[in-house]
Amino acid sequence: MSRFIRVDPDTLRRYSGEFRGMAGSYRRLAKEWQAATDDAPSYEGQFGPEVRAIGEEGRARFTRDAESCHALAAYLAEKAEAFEAADLETQEGMARIHTALLDWWPVSTPRSWTGSSRRSISCLLPHW
Repeated sequence: MSRFIRVDPDTLRRYSGEFRGMAGSYRRLAKEWQAATDDAPSYEGQFGPEVRAIGEEGRARFTRDAESCHALAAYLAEKAEAFEAADLETQEGMARIHTALLDWWPVSTPRSWTGSSRRSISCLLPHW
């Protein structure tokens, strides 16, 4: 049983763009989160420092999430390029096989099989 891996590089690039957009959203959210907690008033020296610590923790988490999204976006874009390169290499290889068979066929087969023209084999081989 044959199994095929079907990958659409354009789909990978689209999702890569979405991850880049999410990374930007997380970065903006990190800044807004910290800005919202930086100016927390302090009551008897306790409330302000705790809120600022929560803000710093949230900023760190959102920043880490943004970096993860950015890394995933880069990974998907890299995979899209790799699959396109492999596909192109396969197409070029198939074209070389086609050409090699056309060059080989008239020399190695009796005229009674092919007639006198290369055209008789080219109609049998699909053009990749």
